[in-house]
Amino acid sequence: MKTLFTVFVCAFSLSRLFAADFVQIQTPLVHPGTEENIQMVTDTLNRAVVLTNRRYADFFSVDFDDSAGAPDFVIELVVSIDDETASNFSIHRATDDTEVHSYPFLGNYTEENVGYLASILATLWNAFTDGFISKRSDPPEFLDALPTDVLLQSVPGLVPVQTSSLVPTGGAIKSNGHILVAFGSIAVELDENLKVLGAIGRELLDRGNYTYAGGVFLTPADTLYLKPSTGRQVQKLVDGSPLFQPVNIGMDPYGPFTVLHDGTIVAFDMMAQRTMNIDGRKRLPLDLKTSSSSYIGYLGTGPDGNIWAWDTTERRFKIFTKKGILIDSIVPITGVNEYLTPMAFAIYPDGSFAMFVYGSLGPELRRYSRGGVLKWSLLELSMPVPEMLPTTMSLAFDRSTGNLYILDQGGKRVVRLLDHSWIEEQGIQKDFATQIVAMNNELLQDPYNAELYGKKAQVYADNGATELAIAHWREATALDPYNQHAQASLAELELRVLKGQAAAENLRTMTVLESFGPSTAQMQYMNTLRIYEAILNRDPNDDGIRRDMESLMREFQQKSAPPASRVKPIRIMEVKLDNLFPSLMLYYRSQPAGSVKILNSTGIEISTLKASILIKKYMDFPSESVTIETLGVNEEANLDLSVILNDEVLRLQEDLGVQALITVSYHDGDELQAVSAPKTVTLYRNTALSWDHSGKLASFIMPNEGIISAFSHRVLSELDDSYEGLPPMFVRAAKLCDAVGAYGIEYIEDPDSPFSQILGKEQVIDTVRFPRTTLHIRSGDCDDSTALLGSLLESAGIGTAIMTSPGHVFLAFDTGEPSENEWLFRSRDFEVIIDSNSVWIPIETTTLNLGFLKSWQNASNLVKSHPEHIEFIPVRTERDFYPPLPLPESTLAVVEPQRDEIQRLLSDSMSGSTELLYTNGVDEIEGRISGSSGRSALKLRNQLGVLHARFSKTDEARLTFEANIGNSPTYIASYLNLANLLIQQDQNDEAAGVLQDGLEQKPKSATLNLLLARIYHAEGRFQRALVHYDAVQESSPSLARRFSYLSTGGESSRRAGTSSLDGPLIWDEGE
Repeated sequence: MKTLFTVFVCAFSLSRLFAADFVQIQTPLVHPGTEENIQMVTDTLNRAVVLTNRRYADFFSVDFDDSAGAPDFVIELVVSIDDETASNFSIHRATDDTEVHSYPFLGNYTEENVGYLASILATLWNAFTDGFISKRSDPPEFLDALPTDVLLQSVPGLVPVQTSSLVPTGGAIKSNGHILVAFGSIAVELDENLKVLGAIGRELLDRGNYTYAGGVFLTPADTLYLKPSTGRQVQKLVDGSPLFQPVNIGMDPYGPFTVLHDGTIVAFDMMAQRTMNIDGRKRLPLDLKTSSSSYIGYLGTGPDGNIWAWDTTERRFKIFTKKGILIDSIVPITGVNEYLTPMAFAIYPDGSFAMFVYGSLGPELRRYSRGGVLKWSLLELSMPVPEMLPTTMSLAFDRSTGNLYILDQGGKRVVRLLDHSWIEEQGIQKDFATQIVAMNNELLQDPYNAELYGKKAQVYADNGATELAIAHWREATALDPYNQHAQASLAELELRVLKGQAAAENLRTMTVLESFGPSTAQMQYMNTLRIYEAILNRDPNDDGIRRDMESLMREFQQKSAPPASRVKPIRIMEVKLDNLFPSLMLYYRSQPAGSVKILNSTGIEISTLKASILIKKYMDFPSESVTIETLGVNEEANLDLSVILNDEVLRLQEDLGVQALITVSYHDGDELQAVSAPKTVTLYRNTALSWDHSGKLASFIMPNEGIISAFSHRVLSELDDSYEGLPPMFVRAAKLCDAVGAYGIEYIEDPDSPFSQILGKEQVIDTVRFPRTTLHIRSGDCDDSTALLGSLLESAGIGTAIMTSPGHVFLAFDTGEPSENEWLFRSRDFEVIIDSNSVWIPIETTTLNLGFLKSWQNASNLVKSHPEHIEFIPVRTERDFYPPLPLPESTLAVVEPQRDEIQRLLSDSMSGSTELLYTNGVDEIEGRISGSSGRSALKLRNQLGVLHARFSKTDEARLTFEANIGNSPTYIASYLNLANLLIQQDQNDEAAGVLQDGLEQKPKSATLNLLLARIYHAEGRFQRALVHYDAVQESSPSLARRFSYLSTGGESSRRAGTSSLDGPLIWDEGE
């Protein structure tokens, strides 16, 4: 039998104000009980407790001690750490241990399992209480069901056998709320009321590909991926592009399959039992198994663009990065001994999810929160004649409307539900849906009333939902076959469908005709004429349709005739257009992204020549060049092209090949002419960057992003200690540096674009992770860690600068100390940078795990090693061109290191800083004083006094300064520093007297006059302050400019935050 050891786990006591129950975790038993194992379990459980209390605060609280009161429940934990870590959690009532519930945990005590452990704690509490039921919402309500044969009859080009046999196999929601539904051999776009808008991929079907649409997937940019029902070729269609791009995935896509936000395909190979990452031509295996028994039953894409993998064995959602790094888990919290078999999922934007399961009550649809709490459950469809849920389905959810779609394969229909809990959470108004629900309630009371079906059909028709109207008129005629009104209404709508097909096919014919010519358009032209003839067969008196048909025929005949002679158009000789970066969208507003070269080949002089550029979806309107008034025959002109991108580009998570349309307009005489030319350009993902200018990294320094600001705030709130003698901003920066060090960011150079090889190379594209992503995956290269630390520091109000050395990027922060105090921070091994009259400290962001001081020292070595090749770019100077990229709220939780974890590094950093900035300096100066005399001794004693003063050795400092003044009344530095010491003790009047004594020795001293002006200004004695400020201006104009507020007075300056003694003091090194 293994020997078990105990470990004491400490955590912070938490308030029980909002929790009904208190759960206490007893001291865990850990084997083997090494210090390393104990620390690992301790730290991870601490973070799990923090997350549990944040996530489930409305229900219960959990802690390791009883300081919050007597516990209601007790959890015991046994941990065995071997090649694999196995744990068992058990819970019982604090007053009765006869009933026990257990939960086995097979996993390591590492950050990626913090969410998993929090779910386990919640599951154990719920096993006794079923306490989450109190927060349950009403289930979604049935709106309508559209049979696929009705739906597909609105799609031109299908034969009857297809409309009656095809079943919906998958669905996806576009950014505009439209739903795309796959039917195996066709994909169809519907609006939110299930009106058919058109077929997707008709050209594939026309070419004989009858299996291209087995599944449908969309990226946030609406790039479409169609998974085949047979075959290995996925079809990709960029939104707005007319051409499909085949993607050979090299495997049969019969298992779980998803497309990530950046266009990466992730598929589970059923035959080989492995998961593949398919990114363009790269195919990499992913290990998504976390135990030997893991089995992936579903793959989806989460709101943050990560892989969501349902593990059938472990009964949890495992959240992985694109490269297969586990970062979180979600366990649906179920009842005791309840075993669910999920069959379909829909992931919501907030990280909650709908799940179709087989449970003890049969087929059931459930929605769980991001924390795994059941929000609602649905067992049947409240149709006019209620039905059990279908047994085979897929799901799709629309965030903009709250519509939850069931794609019922067995019933061959698309079912639409309204998730009331979502629309209430988001504040969405659904007046039309509310009207439909009210009519459904009437039908529930009287399900065989043809008049009610007709009433509902008319509402659909009035709102443009033609297919749903047809379906309901069919129900009405089935219940009342002799209802002439119903029959006439049905016939009218079916004719409307035909007219819609005619209009769509007319447009398709004209597009082919314009793009290719009459021979290519011939077949499409004939199909369109057949639809017109079918309409006229039903209604021979429809003059509008007859005119449209004749117009199409004339257009086709004109295109078939030889072209008439006309003045030759101008020639577009060349289009130059840079690939585009979302992070540079403000830069493009003032700098051209390309140009167009034009030759006047018309044979006559032309006038008012200008060019415009438009990129569909990513520009709101064409941007125009300057106008050239005249251009002679055979003359050339170059026009710059400015690209005004809209905010859509900021949501791009994939590289897109988009088509820019360049249009050149001009007058040949009185006629306006135009010539267009397309240009394919790459619009990069929002994380892409080229390193031709290092300041671009400023776009990825995001102080206001939610996870970053919360991390920074919580760390500084927990670590509220001050350290004598160390500047406040210096201490805050050190706390955040050591928090990141304790959190643990592993340095991994990007293998696809190693930073050491790409800095300064415009043509190489790098991916910079968002700071919160670096926190989620706990790794990154130097640009990732620099963006992360910069974001945290800026969030705490600390200015930062991007620094580069050859092949490397790192960071500096502003201490807030004036440049005159540089001597107090610089030493043999520790460098500082002076910028904007302030002292900055460089930090190597890839070694924060070694502590703040070591990271300062490592950065200092870089500065000293490459003195001629160091860049220093304050982030504030880059904001006009490179503002922080806006991000949607993340659904992933980050638990910052707890106080004890950070203190392990911070205590060394603070004691080391005190030793560096005080102890070592005192020892060195005292050693040198004994061998010095004259001005040299005065200077050394003055410096010694400053060190004592800054570190609150008040008596020693005062004696030193007064001794210096006594020995040499003209030694001005000691007057200033003695006054500083007195100001630190709130003895401003005495400080002013010392300064006046110094001015008697040197009336024009800039530093003495400045400090006296600051004292008087703080006291509201503005006229006296102005006298001394004028003396500063005369002696040192540059110093005066830094304190220009001293030339003004009154409440306005104090309200503006310019109270004179709020800022740091200038300590004079001496001469």
